[in-house]
Amino acid sequence: MVPDVNDPVWTQIVTGKKRIRSTKATLNLLIQSNNMSYEKDPSPLNVAELIDRTHGLFARYGSIFGAEVAEILKWSGREGGSATIGGSLRSIPEVQAEIAAGASLFLAGSEMALSQLPRGNWVGGTISYFMTEAGGLLSEDRIFVTRVPSFSLGATAADYGPENLAQLYRDAPANGFTFVVMPVSTEVLKTFAEQAPTFEGFLMRPVVGWVSGVRLDRRGKDPAAVFNGKTGAVYTDRCVALHVALPANKVADLDIVNIFESGGGAQVRFEEAGFSVTGCVIDGKPDNLADYIHRTGIRTEFPLVGDYNGTSINVSFQSSDTATGVTSLFAPVFPGVDYRFAKPVAEYSAAFENAIVVEAHEPDFACNCVLNYVHGKLEGRKTGQITGPMTFGEIAHQLLNQTMVRLYLRDAE
Repeated sequence: MVPDVNDPVWTQIVTGKKRIRSTKATLNLLIQSNNMSYEKDPSPLNVAELIDRTHGLFARYGSIFGAEVAEILKWSGREGGSATIGGSLRSIPEVQAEIAAGASLFLAGSEMALSQLPRGNWVGGTISYFMTEAGGLLSEDRIFVTRVPSFSLGATAADYGPENLAQLYRDAPANGFTFVVMPVSTEVLKTFAEQAPTFEGFLMRPVVGWVSGVRLDRRGKDPAAVFNGKTGAVYTDRCVALHVALPANKVADLDIVNIFESGGGAQVRFEEAGFSVTGCVIDGKPDNLADYIHRTGIRTEFPLVGDYNGTSINVSFQSSDTATGVTSLFAPVFPGVDYRFAKPVAEYSAAFENAIVVEAHEPDFACNCVLNYVHGKLEGRKTGQITGPMTFGEIAHQLLNQTMVRLYLRDAE
């Protein structure tokens, strides 16, 4: 049991006087968000709101944060079996049969494949790249299927646009998680990436999923799409979600695997959030990011790495143009976060193999990034035993780049 919400230790934590060091990405994202909020507004009202959010996360997920809870109890002077969802690559007829049988599904496949599916309780998005048990694969006629577990209390399909995206968290179950898929290069993705940390329910209502895309040789020609199987609607400008409610004895645990780490070079900071940047501050001096990349020979197949209280969060480069001075990114950068250029990775497959901590069972859902697929030459090669779609962006609470995302459904205490 965690200390009461009125325990002074929570004030020390949210104001940064006590620093929690954790290997859990969810917790480190919360801590970084708290730090940024407190730096902007140190008022007692804001501190109280940060305490409520932080205490609420620990109260709900204390079974996951065992080591961190023990440390908090020490500071406050009070020291003293899961079923899997399973995912697999299936033929179109096999998926049609599962939908007809009433299964609730989260799907990844080409537009050609997904458009052949009947209506039912499923959502999905366009992607043609997969990590299978045999290795990386490009396929237009197969669909990666993630099944909602039989012990769930229900799964509800929905869709959202940028104008009502905050409603996604209000619709999410009190105990459970939400699968979500968003089309690449859309306003709804931009809204989620930049504003999700400000939405009520962020981190408390776990959101996991990915960004839909197209074959790389069709970029700029075909739009990425998402499907709401319940209504039969297909969107290129909205996201779809599958809200999954869990019984009280189950809890959703989101985890990330990042093979990139800070290269230890120049520190980069930004004064504004955004997917497109010009000016920045490098080692304390104003500079233009595109110019800096050009004159230093930075390899942009490796991302910027942000330090979120010890968790490394990647921001990948889309383009960098010295003529315009604009650097375009696949995820937004934020003020208040220290970024550094990633240390180069020579062998992606081996790096993932080494980075993955083996669990008693495989994750209930996983996805990885198509940039890792391309730059790491992963076609026909494995990333440990993890399977799933290779996507145009990964979502574990917030938008990620060049990162493996994993969902585990664990037994609650």
